[in-house]
Amino acid sequence: MAHTIAQIRTRLARFYRDKSGAVLIYSAFMIPVILGVSGLSVDVGSWYANKRVAQAAADAGAIGAALEILRVNQNDDGGDVTESEIQAIAIQIASLNGYDDDAGDEIEVNYPPKYGPYAGAEDSVEVIVRRPASVFLARILFAEDVTVAGRAVAAGKFDDTCMWALNKTKKNTIKVSGGAQVDLPCGMLSNSNDPNESMGVDGGSCIRATNIKAAGGAAGDCFEPSVIQHVVQENDPFADMMPPSYGPCTNRKNIMVKSGDTKTLKPGVYCGRITVNSGGTLNFNSGDYVLDGAALTVASDGVVTGDGVSFYITENSGQGDSINVSANADVDLSAPTEGDMEGVLFYHDRNSPMNITHHVAGGATMSLEGIMYFPNQNLLFAGGSEIDPVTTFIVADTIDFVGNTNVGDFDASGILADPNLISVQLVE
Repeated sequence: MAHTIAQIRTRLARFYRDKSGAVLIYSAFMIPVILGVSGLSVDVGSWYANKRVAQAAADAGAIGAALEILRVNQNDDGGDVTESEIQAIAIQIASLNGYDDDAGDEIEVNYPPKYGPYAGAEDSVEVIVRRPASVFLARILFAEDVTVAGRAVAAGKFDDTCMWALNKTKKNTIKVSGGAQVDLPCGMLSNSNDPNESMGVDGGSCIRATNIKAAGGAAGDCFEPSVIQHVVQENDPFADMMPPSYGPCTNRKNIMVKSGDTKTLKPGVYCGRITVNSGGTLNFNSGDYVLDGAALTVASDGVVTGDGVSFYITENSGQGDSINVSANADVDLSAPTEGDMEGVLFYHDRNSPMNITHHVAGGATMSLEGIMYFPNQNLLFAGGSEIDPVTTFIVADTIDFVGNTNVGDFDASGILADPNLISVQLVE
């Protein structure tokens, strides 16, 4: 009996120490875990893809709704945008970018935002898109489907700056002197970082605008309102605008309109100077005019008209190839409303020499409507009389107002809807 008990103990001890077959047992326990983790890695990729779709839809919906707020606020009909209108716009734009109500997606549009640092901001929109993401191989770990979400907050900004001096380092990129008075129903920017004289006024001159900004300092005591100094330097608002394509010269001769004469020009490439003497009248037919190594000069009492015209000054221009309008000239020019040069009245090529100055000394009947773009050139408004009215957007390397120039009826209403003034960004 005792011998039998001893044998049983020996066999039990040997069985306890025997590890053969343990891997199979451990594997049996680990198989569910391994399958769950493997399935989870596959499903996580699917969830991530669905979350990207939800985020893209939320981003697009928020940006579209913020743009709608800007559009309504810039209209003069006195209407206010409603929350239901903003929701409709956000849903429409989100639907074009992945949001699918039929697939079970949900969307929440809050105007103004309800959550985060922009909660209550009336210029901002919050969009949250929730999307069901199915569980496949990881079902062993998750009993229910997973919901992923994308959230975005977009804020719109309207920059009413209509007069830009782009040079980043010169002194007095905007200069008003000799008693000149500049009154703008829009903003003004000097992009120069000169610490003391990014812009300046003197000699009884004054600048009045909705806002006045300078990347550097300002000199003078007549700014209304006060200059916002040392702002971040801005990029050229028309940096992406492409110059028009053009062919060889269609007219190589100098064109002169004498006193008492009237001439009419057709669109084309002009390689000779165009001069309107006192008492002469020059009419431009609608279209694009390329000044290739050419200038446009209008003497006092000269008359120039053109509806739907644009003037492109090529990189072949020299120091004398500029726009010169003398005091008391009768100039009435408006930019095209369609085509490659839509809204652009003057465009001087960025690769032209930098020592060129365009002169405008207006008369009481001067009307310029459109963008005046001289990115590397100087623009001088000289004294003589009022510039009345001017409906334009001015961008130049530097801008000077000299003498008794009075820019008091500058009408920016025609260009304040320009898309270059509008920006919407995702703030959350």
